[in-house]
Amino acid sequence: MAKKKNQVEGGIALPVYLCGGDAIPQDSLEKLLVECQNRCSKSASRRKEMKDNGNIFAVVDNIDDGALAIGTPDAILEAIEESKKSPLLPVIAILEGATWGQSVEKLHGNRGLSLMGIFRQTHLGLTDEEDEDLDELARFQSTLVDLYRKEVRREKGEESLTKAIDWKAKVEEGHGPRFFSLCADPATQGLMDSLKSSLRSLANDKKLGGLSKTRSEVADDPEQRKSLSSLGDILGISGSRLPSILLLGETGTGKSLLARWIAEALFPGQTDGFASMNISAIPSELVDSMLFGAVEGSYTGMKGGEDVPGFFLANAGKVVFLDEIGDMRSDHQTRLLTYMDSGTVRPVGYHGEPIAAPVILVAATNRPLREWVASGKDSFRGDLLHRFDHVVEIPSIRERQADRKLLISLVLQDKEVNPCGVVERISLDAINHLIKKDYPGNFRELRFTIRQAVQKASLEGNKTICLRHCI
Repeated sequence: MAKKKNQVEGGIALPVYLCGGDAIPQDSLEKLLVECQNRCSKSASRRKEMKDNGNIFAVVDNIDDGALAIGTPDAILEAIEESKKSPLLPVIAILEGATWGQSVEKLHGNRGLSLMGIFRQTHLGLTDEEDEDLDELARFQSTLVDLYRKEVRREKGEESLTKAIDWKAKVEEGHGPRFFSLCADPATQGLMDSLKSSLRSLANDKKLGGLSKTRSEVADDPEQRKSLSSLGDILGISGSRLPSILLLGETGTGKSLLARWIAEALFPGQTDGFASMNISAIPSELVDSMLFGAVEGSYTGMKGGEDVPGFFLANAGKVVFLDEIGDMRSDHQTRLLTYMDSGTVRPVGYHGEPIAAPVILVAATNRPLREWVASGKDSFRGDLLHRFDHVVEIPSIRERQADRKLLISLVLQDKEVNPCGVVERISLDAINHLIKKDYPGNFRELRFTIRQAVQKASLEGNKTICLRHCI
C-alpha cells in the first residue's frame, strides 16, 4: 500500500516544494532546510516531536504534492502557474535583497497562495554566514515548525502534539508553584528586586528584633487580650514608628500572596507572624473598632463583658496585611495615619494613654492611589500615601507576556489546581489559546481558567488538557 505524500519512515513530515533558480539555487534551499532540521534536533521539545512523528521536513518534486512552497517570489509565481492545487498553498518568500517589489505584491494578491512569511536570503545565511540574523533565522524556523505541527494535527489530531505539564519548569515536591509564579519571569524579577531591597531595610531596623518577643508576650494569656488595660500593661504606652509597605496592583495580581511572603522573609520559620484583614469586608461603621479596638459597651451590639482589642493590638509583633486600603473612608484614613506616625492606638471609648501596637504594616489596593492623589481627588489622602516607607507596584498579567508559558506550566503543578496530578499533559493548541487569552482578573483568573480545564479533562477521563477544555 502506497504511503501518503506527507508520510515518511517513522511518522509524518511536512512536504516542502523548493522553488530554486538562478537567484537562489535549489541546493542552497535544501541546505537551509537541513540546517533547520538540525537545529530542531538540538531542542529537547523538538526532539520529542521528531521522535514521535518522524523528520519534520521532506522535499517533494511536484508542487501539487507540497503543503508548503519556499523560494523567491518570481520562482513561486512561475511554479504556481503550472500547479493544479485547488486549496490555498502556504508559501514562504525569500528575497534576494531587502526591497519589496512587484513580485511580492503579486504574491500577496494571488488568490491561490497564503503568504506565511517574507525573509531575506542574506539574513538566512544563504549568501554569507557572517550576515546571518539570528532573529530572522528563529522566525523562519518557527514558521516552518508551526506549519509542520498543523500537518501533524491534521493527520493525527490535536492530542498528538502535547507537552508535559512541567515542560517549562519542574517544581520540587513540597514547594509552592504559586510563589514561583510571582518571581520567575522578567516582569516580576524587577518586582522581587524592589521587594528584597525593602526587606533588607526592614530587617536592618533595630526595632524589628523585639517583635517576636512582643508577639509571644501577647499570646501567652488569651484572656489578657480581652482586656485593653491588660494589653496596655503588656505593650506599654511608648510607641515607635515601624516601617511599612504598600502594594499596588490590579485585582488578582497576587498582593496577598506577596504579603505572606514578606512575613515569612522577616520571620523565617515562624508560623504565627502574619495576620490579615480586608477593609472591604467590614461594615464601614465597624472599621474603627475592628482596627483600633473598643471598650466594652462602646457601641450597640457589642458583646457584653469584653473589650475589643482591635486588629493592631491583637496582632502586635506581627506582619499585618491590610487589604483594600483604597476603600477606606477619609476619617478612617486619618486614624490610620495617626497610628502610622505614633505606633500607638486609642481604642473607641478608651480614656487612658494610647497603647503601643508595634506591627509591620503591609497594605494593598487595586485602586489608582497615585492618580487620585496627583489629580487632587479627595478619595485618598496624599499624606497617607506618602507615609508608607516602601511602595511596590505589582505588574498585571498583560505585562507578563514574556513567558506566559512558564506561568501556565507552574499553575498546572499547583495541587489546588491539578489535585493528585490528574492531568499530566497539555496540547499545544490549548497552550496557544491560554497564551493569547485576555485575563481581566489577572493571575487569579488564569488559575481559575486552568482549574476549570483540569476539571473538564478529568470528567472525560482524559489526562491531557485540550483546546475544548479551555473554551
